[in-house]
Amino acid sequence: KKKKKEKGMGMGRSHHLFVASFLACLCLLVRVEATPATPLRSFEVDDTFASFSIDSSQLVGSPFWGVTKEFDFLRPDFQALAKELSPALLRVGGTDGDNIYYNVSDSILPSAGSLPSGYYYALQQEQMEDLSSFLHTVGWELVFGINAGLGPRGGSKGGDWTADNAISFFKAASSMGLPVFGYELGNEPNLFFLNVHGLYVTPEKLYGEVKKMAGSAKQYCSECKILGPDCAYQFPIVHEMEPVTEDYVKMDGVDPVIDIFNFHYYPLLSDLSPLHQIDPFFLATKERMKDPSVLDMQTKMTNKVMGYDNGRLDSGVKPLWLGETSSVAFGGQAGLSDSFYSSRWYLDAMGRGARDGLKGFVRQCLGGAVPYTLIDIAENGTLSPRPDYWVALLYKRLVGKRGFDLGTDKDDLLRRYMHCGRGDVEGKLVLFAINLDDQYTGQFFFHLHNTTLTGVINAEVYTLQPHNGDIFSVSVNGEEALFDGKTVPSFSPTSVRVGVTEGIADIEIPAGAIMFVIVDDIAGLCSSQ
Repeated sequence: KKKKKEKGMGMGRSHHLFVASFLACLCLLVRVEATPATPLRSFEVDDTFASFSIDSSQLVGSPFWGVTKEFDFLRPDFQALAKELSPALLRVGGTDGDNIYYNVSDSILPSAGSLPSGYYYALQQEQMEDLSSFLHTVGWELVFGINAGLGPRGGSKGGDWTADNAISFFKAASSMGLPVFGYELGNEPNLFFLNVHGLYVTPEKLYGEVKKMAGSAKQYCSECKILGPDCAYQFPIVHEMEPVTEDYVKMDGVDPVIDIFNFHYYPLLSDLSPLHQIDPFFLATKERMKDPSVLDMQTKMTNKVMGYDNGRLDSGVKPLWLGETSSVAFGGQAGLSDSFYSSRWYLDAMGRGARDGLKGFVRQCLGGAVPYTLIDIAENGTLSPRPDYWVALLYKRLVGKRGFDLGTDKDDLLRRYMHCGRGDVEGKLVLFAINLDDQYTGQFFFHLHNTTLTGVINAEVYTLQPHNGDIFSVSVNGEEALFDGKTVPSFSPTSVRVGVTEGIADIEIPAGAIMFVIVDDIAGLCSSQ
């Protein structure tokens, strides 16, 4: 059942209904006759499930989607925003990660212009120290992509990968106390022939090189994880192209070296990509940003990888991460990736990712001047959190590791997920929902499990919407989300009493909105093991 959006609808009289709509979305659409599975299937993600990336290009100051500027990790305002997203990992990787010489430790070059053959940029000791300082300040750990390109192969496309320069990085990381969680070898090896100067490496050869890299890395960081293969699935027509991931899964089953499997996926393409000319359906538009079939593709890609080698990853033998993602590939699409349209994709993608069995979700990109960053840092230095930042902030403050599968609603435009709470709401249930319909209020049932309660329950609600209709800003419970350069706002929930009939709460979510609702765990779902 849906109601058309009312012009000028604010947070007053109708807010109770809005809350009702969210809880409703968490189980069933009112007009849909279905019942959630009992008992609910539970799952658990890593504590750093929602994590973030900085591109290798930003680290060294090489061109990054039209922006050539070294990233400033030491800005106090940037650090303040990042710290609020803890706990998290920072992944540093990208195409130029396979072009970088590590000018550190015992590999320092005699002059800046004397890069060995096959290297195009250099990582300086000072840049590495700034990265380390940032990570220690915000309390994060690092996932770092090691160069697998032409440089470590002596500049030859047919050369074997050597560990010498990588070892210099491992030494420097150890000596400066860089908080490393893990290492990857190469970025999107299935696309080396496009991105790394025509290089082609067979999956078998590359897997052997990962073993070599892992052996060297663990001499300096015995607890560090090895992640891979980091392949790209963001080409909707052909997906992975070269089947590296499937071969990795099979080889790891015989001779294990990978601790965490990962893949990259973007559902849509920006107009910077020539590929949308082949299949224009995947060009990012407002309509496609909320198209259920586009959002659901992530589940199909996840299931595809989970199913490799007779479902070895699906069985939980090794964790699977979405190691790089955003709503739109190729730097994002201006006017969409930097707007509330992306925020609805983002929350849905994290909710479905956890439900589908992913243990990590790395969002590209934490900060910078390109459209798909969470924190806009313009080339003139102006800093401003984008709508996706505020979604990430509330997710990190409220949503815990343990979640529950609520099944699938018949209305594809209404999405809902449920987890146990964290932090101040630990021990409660956190329900979050997305209404992709920009015209109609959505209405749901929320089933309180193991009770036939008739009466009222208390709920605390956060409703996120474009502020005054501006898709580039966000209001939380009617108040514009703003950052003053020093303090990240705390936000206060709206307290609501929700009517319940025989264990079913009737809830509404405003047109186009996102909602987080916190309720008591009446059924003890979060206390049971």
